[in-house]
Amino acid sequence: MKSLSKVYLLIAGFFLVYFSYQAFITAPSEGDSLAYHLPIARNIIDNVWTDFEKVDASVNGLLQYYPASSHVILAFFVWLNIPQFFNVFGLVILGFISFHLGKSIGLKNESAVIAAISIVSLTSLIRLVLTQTIDIWLAVWFVAALDSLYTFRPATKMVLYAGVALGMLIGTKYTGPFFALLLLTIFRNKFLTKRFMNHSIYFVISIVVLGLFWYLRNFIAKGDLFYPASHPLFHLDEAYTWQTVFASPKSLGFFLQALVSEYGIWVFGLMTMPVIIFSKKINKTTKTFASIALLSFFIHLLLPASPDNTLSDLRYAAPTFIAAIFTLFLYVKERGRGFELALLGLMPLLAVFSLKVSHQPKIFYGYALVVLVLVWKKGQLKAKSTL
Repeated sequence: MKSLSKVYLLIAGFFLVYFSYQAFITAPSEGDSLAYHLPIARNIIDNVWTDFEKVDASVNGLLQYYPASSHVILAFFVWLNIPQFFNVFGLVILGFISFHLGKSIGLKNESAVIAAISIVSLTSLIRLVLTQTIDIWLAVWFVAALDSLYTFRPATKMVLYAGVALGMLIGTKYTGPFFALLLLTIFRNKFLTKRFMNHSIYFVISIVVLGLFWYLRNFIAKGDLFYPASHPLFHLDEAYTWQTVFASPKSLGFFLQALVSEYGIWVFGLMTMPVIIFSKKINKTTKTFASIALLSFFIHLLLPASPDNTLSDLRYAAPTFIAAIFTLFLYVKERGRGFELALLGLMPLLAVFSLKVSHQPKIFYGYALVVLVLVWKKGQLKAKSTL
């Protein structure tokens, strides 16, 4: 397992080098990024995001009322003139928080590393790495909220961590409140204590300032908390994900194919969640994460969607498969099958090469040379220590 975790780290290291290089040599080009994500970030830099007349008059002003907590981070990268690095940085943060959560739920270092890299290499996230969309950051705050609530104790630091994570989750995207409500419901008992009430002011302020602020802004400006989601423009093809699955005789088959394309072997793992939940021989933590995965998928099925955008809309299911991956690693830990799962997990990880990595031999040779030098130096030091 230790050797396999090193393979994961080497592949992840190459991806980090490759995408960082691409982030510095390419310019933004993705449609949604240009239409409203970057304009929102620039509005924040120019301090006009609460000047509603200027926002309405701007290009695609309608779209610039979306909640923008993570756009504050994007604004920082725009200010540095490296907006393409926004989601590269997001994947790094997602990896570290996922590793911390893996350790918190009892995974060994190697398993926590493999689980974290499996999460950051999900196709639905990797395909967005060089864009300025905020789905990767929604995943960051979902994992942070899950981590903060699982490890929650009624102490100031922990209350702030939970409040910030949930506030950012709510304030990043309109889907955020649904996932936040799910997590708060699952871990509700941790808040029903007198000690928590003594620290609750930090929790409430964090959620209001970082999350609910954007919805209150919209209510003040437009009389609608979820503006522009309710605007007539978005009712042209109004439907929900579950409806798009059965929109035509071929829709279900296409949905399942797209699901496998986006999430690989983890789709088959998701199918085991009901079995895990209702099994009497599985521990509480594993069942809790299985419940989060399954309920997150139901949230996904209830989200607005378009029959013509099935593949792209599956990025909204990332929280489902993040929870499912943790569930599976907990499950195999109990049965001593972690190596087999990690071996299977290499398939979607290696699939990233076919999706996003173009032929760049100079990057590969440079990275390989650094790895070989480090391995050689480690071998020299080990040899000296045995003399």
